[in-house]
Amino acid sequence: MRKKLAVAELCGLIIAAILPLLENMFIWTKYSYVTSKNYSKEGMSLNNLMTIQQISGGPFLYYVFYAFIIITAIYCVAQLFSDHSILQNKATIALPGGSFILALIMLIGCDLHTHTFNYRGELRSVYVSWDVLAYIFLIVLAVVFVIECYKQFKCND
Repeated sequence: MRKKLAVAELCGLIIAAILPLLENMFIWTKYSYVTSKNYSKEGMSLNNLMTIQQISGGPFLYYVFYAFIIITAIYCVAQLFSDHSILQNKATIALPGGSFILALIMLIGCDLHTHTFNYRGELRSVYVSWDVLAYIFLIVLAVVFVIECYKQFKCND
């Protein structure tokens, strides 16, 4: 049962690693500060917001998040090929839990981002809001965390 759950967890981690690279995770809205007229709405990826725009901790949090994802994936692959009790340590719950917490910090930080700038003498603003992929991203990471908790506390074989 542990090996089947490790495969499910690995699939969730792969999905969680791909989702931040996709556009339409956030909506980047530009509008006029004076007239409140919307000029454009674009889909933005978490990768763009964290590395290029450097919002909410910037690239540091983003790369630490991917380090947690990679370490968790290595742990899941090791569980597939090994039956040692060292891999059944309850402290390993911190790996998917850490990636979930870091993702939540990044998403909330991006959601709170606003920016004001001048464009041809007109004061314009930008704000960022979540789109459907951000919610899916959090759900996938929460499922990976729940799977790891189930493996550590309820799974006997």
